[in-house]
Amino acid sequence: MYRRPTLKSAGTILEQNSNRGPGFDILRIILASGVVVWHSFPLTLGSPKLIYSTPIWFLVNSMVPMFFALSGFLVIASAQRNNVQEFVKNRIARIIPALLFIVIVCTFVIGPIFSSLNFRQYFTNSDTYRYLLNAFGIVSYILPGVFYENPYQKVVNGSLWTVRYEILCYALVSILIFIGRIKNVYYLFSIVALYSLLSFIYSYSIIYEGVPIVENVLQSGHIRQSVKVIPFFVVGAIFYNFRYRIQIR
Repeated sequence: MYRRPTLKSAGTILEQNSNRGPGFDILRIILASGVVVWHSFPLTLGSPKLIYSTPIWFLVNSMVPMFFALSGFLVIASAQRNNVQEFVKNRIARIIPALLFIVIVCTFVIGPIFSSLNFRQYFTNSDTYRYLLNAFGIVSYILPGVFYENPYQKVVNGSLWTVRYEILCYALVSILIFIGRIKNVYYLFSIVALYSLLSFIYSYSIIYEGVPIVENVLQSGHIRQSVKVIPFFVVGAIFYNFRYRIQIR
């Protein structure tokens, strides 16, 4: 006779694995790799149209949102165990070393090798050292003379655009810790509702044509990009708060 399998909650499974969800590490690697591969198409072809014309367009468009949702699930777990100082310290330790490493490699190894400029021109150009600010979330894509001939010109490591929004998510979480509402799911729902409203307004921003201030805000690249990713981070955090209600087969 068929016996229905006993189900465990996601929260129970996390507890049994010292709060490290089994399979999460490989999922992170898959999503991170997918994001890099996806960005390679518009950066080298000048347009994402090749991907959008295939049946996998939906999966490709989901890569960055899924990455942020997973991040939200894992980061909120850390946030609920730590105070603000410990949380910020952990985030810095998690992000900055690897980010600093890849920025230094791009600046001092990849840049000189692929630049159309000679060493002196390259290392005396201010853009070379401005690129180092990527390690602190101040995004700059340009290295002197590098990839100027690409269809999508002057972009070195286009995936860096997500860094500033990841940092913004950490700032939101830090505020919730500081005001003592990190476990209050209603605050998280409020953030999602706010971004959903922004998304709706942005989608129908034609209504506001002729109102310069509103147009400038809605057409801001930062607003447009944050609407695409931050709500998913918060949704991941909401899932974590309901981890004992989510049954895993």
